[in-house]
Amino acid sequence: MNLPFDAFFCADYIRANSPDIAPAQLRAEQARLKVPCLGALGCRFLSLCAAMKQPKTAIDVGCGIGASTFSMHQGAPAARITAIDGNVERAATCAELMKDIPQITVHNALALPFLQATDERYDFAFVDSVKKMYLPIWQLLRTKLNPGAVVLFDDVLLYGYTAEDEATVPLKYQDGRRELREFIDVLSADDAIVSQIVPLDGGMLLCWLH
Repeated sequence: MNLPFDAFFCADYIRANSPDIAPAQLRAEQARLKVPCLGALGCRFLSLCAAMKQPKTAIDVGCGIGASTFSMHQGAPAARITAIDGNVERAATCAELMKDIPQITVHNALALPFLQATDERYDFAFVDSVKKMYLPIWQLLRTKLNPGAVVLFDDVLLYGYTAEDEATVPLKYQDGRRELREFIDVLSADDAIVSQIVPLDGGMLLCWLH
């Protein structure tokens, strides 16, 4: 008989058996700039998903300084990866850290205008942007995805508030909670995709297009 358990109780053991794949220089820049960055577990999971999919083309929306970009490359080294971020400093840092990887192109650009303008189509995508923008990003990104594409959205659990009743959520997070729940509900109701929340780091929503 399998006994129920909460995976979060095993977090220390899981982390101890999941060494970070992000370069030390990237983590040093993360500390220097004090910027949010995909953690060790998230990097390994993203790399594994890319390795299983082996996309030809991929996009990293909200790449920051490049932890997610590098992880995608580690999993699928032959893939052409487009990384975009609206923050000038973070995009420049990502470009510098990824300069020796010719398969990676970094743009300082906002998600919606970039997606509207590009003619590229993608087999794989990772999105870690402003949470209220997840639904409009998805609606536009979906038109740029090839059949069978895999997409991951980061931090969909919003510190756990996404799963809480609104009355228990601090006021400053209530709008974000509602927007994320609406976004998750839209994807869950779409018969053309399979989606699943993975309780890893801030929560990742994994999607696969039929």
